Amino acid sequence: SGSPLQVSVNAPTDTQVSVDGYPFRTLAFNTQLHITPGQSFRIVVKSPGSSATYYVRCVPTDFPTWTTERRGTPQAEYFVFAPDIPLGSAVARRYVIIADNYGVPVWWYRSSDAPRDALLLHNGNIAWTGSTSAEEHKLSGALVRTVAADSSNGGTLDFHELQQLPNGNYIIITDVQRGPVDLTAYGGISADFVFDSVIEEIAPDRSLVW
Repeated sequence: SGSPLQVSVNAPTDTQVSVDGYPFRTLAFNTQLHITPGQSFRIVVKSPGSSATYYVRCVPTDFPTWTTERRGTPQAEYFVFAPDIPLGSAVARRYVIIADNYGVPVWWYRSSDAPRDALLLHNGNIAWTGSTSAEEHKLSGALVRTVAADSSNGGTLDFHELQQLPNGNYIIITDVQRGPVDLTAYGGISADFVFDSVIEEIAPDRSLVW
């Protein structure tokens, strides 16, 4: 933050390079840029008979890191995921990310909760589950709605699963506590509690359909 980014270019004699829209230059030169998280800039390379454009994206300092290796042609053009394993800092668990099939992050959102089960919905929005509710967002980041478990059976949202039906309703799993039950046959105590997984269909207005 506050420090310029230096781009060093060392191009062949027959190649021209433009950094961040500045005029094309040749051979070796340095360019300094001021860029903040979320911003990007282009590097355009022109050589005899060809031209290529490359993008450099600035990610936040607490952004998760990963490596990617392509062993063939990926099945999809983009991948949506939420890396939720804490590696040194729990802050790294708060990102929902879209990466292209080279593993390059092209979109991200920093959630106030620990997001899980991120997915692309039929309507083009992004959704994920949290500790108590699921969230649907536009790609602009704007919150569309939250989806929570119906309170009639005392269940709470199970963050492992969220699906959207073609009619716009949501399928979620809720954890409902039952008991006391005898768990001595399984190494437990004679009066304990267990959780049942209850499937619920929730309408966009958060009403229970099924």
